[in-house]
Amino acid sequence: LLITLSLFSIITPDICSGQAYDDGSKKVTSSFQWPEGKKMAISLTFDDARLSQIDKGIPLLDKYGVKGTFYVSPGSLMQRLDGWKKAVKTGHDIGNHSVVHPCTGNFTWARSKALEDYSLLSMKSELDSASNIIKEALGIDPVSFAYPCGQKFTGKGVNTKSYIPRCLNRAAAGWMKQQTIHPIAIWPS
Repeated sequence: LLITLSLFSIITPDICSGQAYDDGSKKVTSSFQWPEGKKMAISLTFDDARLSQIDKGIPLLDKYGVKGTFYVSPGSLMQRLDGWKKAVKTGHDIGNHSVVHPCTGNFTWARSKALEDYSLLSMKSELDSASNIIKEALGIDPVSFAYPCGQKFTGKGVNTKSYIPRCLNRAAAGWMKQQTIHPIAIWPS
C-alpha cells in the first residue's frame, strides 16, 4: 500500500472495477502507473490543527514513517507553531481550513461566524487571509483546502450560493467523502 499526500487527482479509481472516473460517473482513460506495482494510494487528512495532532498524532505518524495532510486554521496553528514547523520539515502537508472555521448558524457555537452571513467575496477573503497567514507562519503555500464543517455554501434563502467552483483554484476536500473536488474555476478579479 502506497501512502501519499496527494489530494489533487482529477480522476478517482473505482476500487471495485479498477476503472477511473472524473466525477464518479464518466469513465476516463489514464496512463498513470502506480509506483512499484502498487494498485492504490491512501490519503490521510486531519482538520482543525488540534493540539492533539501536534502532541500525539504527528509523533505517531512519524514513528511509522507515514505522512498526512493537516488542514489548519491560523488560531490553532499559532498555539503550537513550532510543532507545525517541525511537521512541515518532516514531510507532512499543510492545507487551508479558513481563518475562523465558519459553519452554518444552525450550530449555536457557529452563529457568530455563520456561513449564512457570508458572501462569495467575504469567503474569498477568509480563504485568502488563511493562506497568507499559513504562508507567513510556515513558509509554505497551502495548495489544498478542506471545507469547514464540510459545508460548501454562503448566504441564505434565495441568496444561497455554492463556493465549490471558487476555492482559489485549489483542490478541495469535503467532509465524510471518499473523493476530492477538483477546482473548476478561479475567483473573479
